[in-house]
Amino acid sequence: VSDYRQQVEAHRKRRQLELETIDQVLFERPVYYRKPGSPITSTDDLIDAARLAVHEHTPPRIALVGSDNDEALLAARWAGEEGRFRLARFLLVGDSVQTNELAYELDLDIDDENFVIVDTDEPVEKSMQLLLDGQADFVMKGSVKTEKIMHGLLRALKGSGRLEKGQLVSHVVAMDLPRRSKFLLITDAAINPYPDRKKKIKIIENALRVARCLNIPRPRVAVISAIESVNPGIESSIEAEQIAGHFAGRKDCMVEGPLSFDVATDPQSAEEKRYKGEVAGNADILLMPDIDAANVLYKTLTTQSGAVAAGITVCGGLPVVLTSRGDSARTKLASIALAVRFYLKPDGG
Repeated sequence: VSDYRQQVEAHRKRRQLELETIDQVLFERPVYYRKPGSPITSTDDLIDAARLAVHEHTPPRIALVGSDNDEALLAARWAGEEGRFRLARFLLVGDSVQTNELAYELDLDIDDENFVIVDTDEPVEKSMQLLLDGQADFVMKGSVKTEKIMHGLLRALKGSGRLEKGQLVSHVVAMDLPRRSKFLLITDAAINPYPDRKKKIKIIENALRVARCLNIPRPRVAVISAIESVNPGIESSIEAEQIAGHFAGRKDCMVEGPLSFDVATDPQSAEEKRYKGEVAGNADILLMPDIDAANVLYKTLTTQSGAVAAGITVCGGLPVVLTSRGDSARTKLASIALAVRFYLKPDGG
């Protein structure tokens, strides 16, 4: 018996040494330190800024709602292995068998510390309970549909008083475009189908909060329509002018509308059309007229132009990592980074 115990202990030590050797970092992408308060302009900048925020605080714990999603699991794995500092820890909420199978295929180590499987047939309800109990800091969409997650989340936050009356939940996506030197924020492509003027004003306020955590100084907001002037036959142009008027005189942002997409984002188009506003060709935020226009633009940019998107839903001070189930792991990783940055550094820096 004593020999057996000695052999078990010797095997355990050998195995521990093997694991340490396997886990040793051979090649590591550097994390670039940046001047505090400097604008975050790209996906790589965002990931680095999020990692540095984690280094200053502690990795948040994210509940992945429906963990049987390969791209979401791959993004979670990347969140723990790129660069020097771990982005987050994950509670993998869903079917344990399917999650384990996917984790094995993706070479994801379920270590019960950084990655913990929470086996359940009701991933939404379980994730909300983890959130309310303080075991999760915020949630991330996995294989579960957006409407199910948001219905459960709103019910949980309102029931617990964490979402104040009158606060609007909206989606903001930061686009890293190949031909652009800074992020382009688009809202709302996922939550509010046909918001009225009052809701659109709140949607802009949420987008400004995201811009603040990205250190965008005095964001330029374009209220998008089909044209750059008010036309009584185009309702969105009338509403755009009213929204821009609401923000007139604000020192923390510039809001103009109506603007067409090309005038808002392309300096040459703005010059050709002789648009003289401050936002001309240089918008930071696009407020789209409805979910149809926003969602089409979002998916066109990500599938046809090589854009990488980082998308979150703003629920008061709480981010939700909300991406399309068809989005790439890189987009999901960028969205995790944006949520971490928003959670830990809401006022930028």
